[in-house]
Amino acid sequence: EALDSIGNKAFNRCYALSEISIPDSVRFIGQYAFSSCMGLKEITIPEGIVKIDKGTFYQCDSLRCISFPSTLREIGDTAFFDCHTLENLIFHDSLLEIGEDAFKYCEGLSKITNLNATVPNLAINAFSYVDKSIPVYVLMDNIDDYKNDSQWNSFENIIGCYRLELICEDSKGRVNGSGYYPADSSVVISAIAKPGYVFDRWDNENVDSICSISLSENLTLKALFKVPSDSNTTYT
Repeated sequence: EALDSIGNKAFNRCYALSEISIPDSVRFIGQYAFSSCMGLKEITIPEGIVKIDKGTFYQCDSLRCISFPSTLREIGDTAFFDCHTLENLIFHDSLLEIGEDAFKYCEGLSKITNLNATVPNLAINAFSYVDKSIPVYVLMDNIDDYKNDSQWNSFENIIGCYRLELICEDSKGRVNGSGYYPADSSVVISAIAKPGYVFDRWDNENVDSICSISLSENLTLKALFKVPSDSNTTYT
């Protein structure tokens, strides 16, 4: 039977634990489940988890990297309290609430990216003792909502971003460069053909497979590939 939950304090004070793979079947992680796992360096929370509970990673002081699922709706009180080596946070569109002291004493944070179209509710002291001059990247459409929010506006460097989406038919090639970038960023994009095809052009008529573009709005580009032949027939 597949594991569907990890109980309260299940790995509390497992000081030598340096890595763990949480099964995709897990849907619940209890309070303080990994608290004081001093050797834990990185972890991926599986899709389907909707809440990181109170104190789940409390004082995991070697934790540098955490990957949040797109299903996450809530980060509980003290969830990452005193994780002072944590470097970067990326929150997805589903996140609604960040609890009290959730990232308190996370002095190592150098960047926060919030891809939520609705400003998540930020509890008092959620980011206490975090450098408030670090960049906080948000969607350009709601940058003013962040700057006017009584908690988020404690951050001094809130930066609006545009979405760049690169697409193609997977059977014919692949593309690199999709993401969220600050306004007027110069972004290098590339399209690589699979065997049996060659790159033809982007659908904005750019014929360079590797090129640099400047973002001033949300943008979707499609890479077009073709079968190499004298007919120059394009397969989209």
